Amino acid sequence: RRILSGTSTPLLWGHCVYSLNPAGNLACLDAGTGQQLWETGQVTREARGSSACMHMTVKGSSVFIYNEQGELILAQLSPQGYKEISRTALIEPSYSFGGKKLAWAAPSFANRHVYARTEKEIVCAALGK
Repeated sequence: RRILSGTSTPLLWGHCVYSLNPAGNLACLDAGTGQQLWETGQVTREARGSSACMHMTVKGSSVFIYNEQGELILAQLSPQGYKEISRTALIEPSYSFGGKKLAWAAPSFANRHVYARTEKEIVCAALGK
């Protein structure tokens, strides 16, 4: 019953829902009660949620998170908190919104590669083993 973000799809994983909240922070909610367990401002760069965006894809016991700055983050999410493993700039944001350049299109994953695009380019990056 609680709407978290209009720009990012939430992730239901285990007994938790992970999504951006209206402030633009990644939040973890108990899926059964809706109670917020934690939030962090480490995933997106926006202080206000209007242009914050992220897309999450589960990879084993971790999650790939792609943010509005074109960064790909590998992190562990749990009811106890957010633990960043690595972060890399994947593509240069190019969509103009509110005086900023953003990357809003969701990435795709196939055959150990990630594909990301903007209005100007598309990139393919190997994810390793």
